[in-house]
Amino acid sequence: MDNVCEECRSKKIAEGSLLNMSGPVGFYPEGEESKIKAKYSIVKCKACKDCGHIFDLRLVNSSNI
Repeated sequence: MDNVCEECRSKKIAEGSLLNMSGPVGFYPEGEESKIKAKYSIVKCKACKDCGHIFDLRLVNSSNI
């Protein structure tokens, strides 16, 4: 995928992780949330610096899912 915003076509793109107040946002497969050793992966994404559109969400450790 190109580093171009899908909404406004800007090339001013930042890459990073989705975060909440206590740390990175993670993805848990359905039914794993309450397990002690749940399957889990951090979510990475790209964001447009001009319009704020968030896109290209990806799991860091998709093999953990």
